[in-house]
Formats: sequence, C-alpha cells, structure tokens
Amino acid sequence: ITPEVDQSIVALGIDGWIEDQLSKNRPDPAIENLFGGYQILGATGKQAYDRLRQDRDHYREITYAQMVRARYSSHQLFEMMTHLWMDHFNVSFDGDRNSYTVVYQEQVIRPNAMGRFVDLLVATAESGAMMEYLDNTDSDARRGINENYGRELLELHTLGIDEQGNHIYTEEDVVGAAHVMSGWAREGDRNSANYGQFRYRSEYHSIEPVSLLGGQWTNAGLEGKTAGDSLLQFLARHPQTAEYVAFKLCRRFVADSPPPGLVASAAAVYLANDTAIVPVLRHIFQSPEFATSGGQKVRRPFELLAAAMRSLGTSVPMDPQSDASEDLI
Repeated sequence: ITPEVDQSIVALGIDGWIEDQLSKNRPDPAIENLFGGYQILGATGKQAYDRLRQDRDHYREITYAQMVRARYSSHQLFEMMTHLWMDHFNVSFDGDRNSYTVVYQEQVIRPNAMGRFVDLLVATAESGAMMEYLDNTDSDARRGINENYGRELLELHTLGIDEQGNHIYTEEDVVGAAHVMSGWAREGDRNSANYGQFRYRSEYHSIEPVSLLGGQWTNAGLEGKTAGDSLLQFLARHPQTAEYVAFKLCRRFVADSPPPGLVASAAAVYLANDTAIVPVLRHIFQSPEFATSGGQKVRRPFELLAAAMRSLGTSVPMDPQSDASEDLI
C-alpha cells in the first residue's frame, strides 16, 4: 500500500475501491507511455527477432517492464491477473523463443487478463509461442501426432487435476485432443513478416473420429480448424473447468487450500457469466471467506520486492539495460 492507495480507499470506500480495480481491465496508460524507448515491447515476432539478433540484451525489456508496472501502476489487480495467467498458461522464455514470447505476454495474455476465460484460452491456443513451446507446431498427422499440447490443454489449462490427483479425462481423451488440435502451428520462416505468429496447417490435421469424455464432445461433422475451435469452446465452458479456474482464483486470493464452498459458488458464477473473470473476482472479494483471509497467504519474492519498493517510495530506473535494473531483476 502507498499513501496514494490509502487516500483512494478512504475516498471510495473499500467496496468502491475494489470496483475501481475491477474496472481497470487494461494496462495503466500513464505507465505504458513510459516505455517509448523500448525496442521489442510492442514489436511483432519478426520485429522482435530482428532486434534481438542485433542486440540480445533487448530481451531484458520484457522482464523489466513487469518490474516497472508492479512499482508504479495504479491497475494493481490487472497486473496481478496478468501474472496469474502467465503462470497458468506457461511458456518458456529462452533462445529464439524470446521473440514471440514478447508477443505472447503483451498481445495474448495482457489484453485478455480480465476478460472471458474462453477468449483467453483461444488466444493462447492461437499463439505461436504456445504452439512452439508445447511442440504442437510439429504435430503432423502424416508423420506422428505430438501429444504435449493436447495433454496440457486438458491437464493444466482447462479440466485440470485436483489436489488429490483426481481428473475426469482419460489417456484416450488426451490422445483425442491431440488429434483434434493437430495442424495448429506457428510460422517458422524467419524471413516472413508473420514469423512466430499462429499458422493453421491443414495438411498436418488429423481427420480421425474423436470422442471425448465419454461422448460429451465429438468432432463429428467438423472439419479442419473448426474442430479445434469447437473443442476449445466446449472445454472453456465445462463445469470441471469452472471448478478448476475458480479453485485457482480462490487459492491465489484467499488461501492455499481455499474453502470448498467458496470454490463451488465461484464456479457457479463463472458458468452463469459465460466464463467472464471479473464477476468471479467480484464474488470472491465480496465473500466472508475473503474478508477473513488475512494472514493466510505469503508474498512471492517478486511481490515482496514490489511491495517494498512501493512502500518505500523507491524510484525505479526506466532503462532496462542499467546496472540498477539488472540488480532489481
């Protein structure tokens, strides 16, 4: 908390301040305007790749921007949600992948961080970074299906596994999802203006019949990319996905082992609002469980540093290549 935040809470009241945070579903423009000198932050995958070839140190911009946002942004909840979804829809950040991870964070995750989960799921599936990271770009029905994305789509992104290791999908469902999503790839031609962006390759797509979750979804009558689109829409709105997402949100904001009743009611709000995230957050923040949750969470190291800088009024240098910024990273 800062004196400015404290004054805002006094002026708006707790409920009013929370509503203000819930309404800030985009980056803080005052802070984003500070990044004018950065070379890759708003770049396309191709632009980022070319600039990183000229100077590899530009990659630090994507990391350091998060430090600046955490320190100065008034859109605090929005920034926390971008971090939550970057964890949930994880991709790695190394080597050539740096160039399209920039696009992933800035143009896939951040614009959808407080929208609908279904839109976020589709955006990640249509991301070159995700297709590269989970090898789906190489999933070719003619030579062999790669199961990595199909597995994480069910296990980590949507239906999930509970704390006891239980899940509703089978190994056959994983294989089926991988067949449906084959052909979803990324542009790998470094000379192309679309380098790193999503590319659907129809020649890679499997046309095998697929039935998931005991027939709850099939690809009957669906062709090409339409089958994958349909599967993503189905998974995002599945009751098990609702519970999984609600659990993650409650765990993030209430307790590491969140109250089952709150998870269930938050999941119901998720389904009633067509996967919209803000109503779920509002429900959690208005709950008695949240009101009495003080002391049940420990700050992550990044949050501890950000909180210290905010509380102390520390000035953060804007140059991502400075010695001070390197120390902060």
